[in-house]
Amino acid sequence: MNEICKGNVPYSPFKHIASSVGVGAIELIENGRPAYRTIYVAKFKQTVFVLHSFTKTTNGVDRKAMITAKQR
Repeated sequence: MNEICKGNVPYSPFKHIASSVGVGAIELIENGRPAYRTIYVAKFKQTVFVLHSFTKTTNGVDRKAMITAKQR
């Protein structure tokens, strides 16, 4: 998150998920056992809004996590 706050590209792989969560939503991806995901909205005035962070437990899309992020 430190690089994101500085306006730089994050060290972790990421993807834009505007179609499933909302405009400006980005998912940080940390694969491994366990795998982690953080969904945030691009920074506004030096602030990064984390919508949801979770441990990924399935190979597919975690629909419950996406719904939580979209609601926030």
